[in-house]
Amino acid sequence: MYPSSGDESWRGVFVKEQVDALVDLFPNVHIDILHIKGSVSNGGSNINYFAGLWRYLVMRFKKNYDFVWAHHSFCVFLTLTNRKIPLIYTVHEGSLTKGVKFALIKKAISISDRVIYVNKVFFDSSHHPKKYFLPSGVDTNKYRPQLRSDCCVQLGLDTAIYYIFFPASPHRPEKNSAFAYSFIEKYSSWLKHENIQFIFGGDIDYELMPIWMNAVDCLVSFSNFESDGMVFKEAMACNLPVITFNVGNAQIYLKDEIAGSIIEQDHDSLRDKIAYWKKVGRSQGRDYLLTFGMDRNSVAQTLVSIFAEIYDGKN
Repeated sequence: MYPSSGDESWRGVFVKEQVDALVDLFPNVHIDILHIKGSVSNGGSNINYFAGLWRYLVMRFKKNYDFVWAHHSFCVFLTLTNRKIPLIYTVHEGSLTKGVKFALIKKAISISDRVIYVNKVFFDSSHHPKKYFLPSGVDTNKYRPQLRSDCCVQLGLDTAIYYIFFPASPHRPEKNSAFAYSFIEKYSSWLKHENIQFIFGGDIDYELMPIWMNAVDCLVSFSNFESDGMVFKEAMACNLPVITFNVGNAQIYLKDEIAGSIIEQDHDSLRDKIAYWKKVGRSQGRDYLLTFGMDRNSVAQTLVSIFAEIYDGKN
């Protein structure tokens, strides 16, 4: 849940950008980061949580903090060793429906003083007395519309081709690349006739992602689940149309087909929406995104108002 050497460049970058935005707003405020590389990270292991517990205790012994802000349920449980200050838990995890992980997340929520949800459905169903709905913000200076031809030249892409972008690694099973591959096989003749090509991500450096989003013509996501859908918002900030299943906060960001389309899980729906956006061109997603206050500075300001409640004695 935080960028680190040797790991995927995109992992947890939205958490880092929230921290960076807070530092930009309040450069004199001190923020310490305790990053634990769990098993999901390259070179990580859940055994690292035991070492993380010791590191947490040392940090708490050395300094007097105003609050702890956790971004994973396991990290919430680490704080039980010293709960003399308020705990804020941002729920990023997408498995909130069943199983052991669901039980752990539910317990972590119950022992937190404040809970920030990035998913609207989970927020609405929560009974926590001090809850907030606040997805991560997008750096709209980084993710902005750029001239497609220039971006294509940088990446060596043909401007005559209509590119469909599957930004996730096709090797991550939860991203459901099988649906994309089966679509390509079924409609290979149609794709060739329409001069459409799919591009798959997975090894794209995060810093180059804004260039890719301005070079391609449409972004698709077929995930089995999403907590929020950060990639939706990044695409919207570049006016890149999005086609996705109804996961995460897609219903919020893509309603009325201003920024993209939500489809059923069938090939014909995908073909129809690709044809639609190929005709329409770029979306109006950036202006629409800003109406939600989803730029990183607006989100940081909202976070500050949540943190301020602690200082107002409303623990």
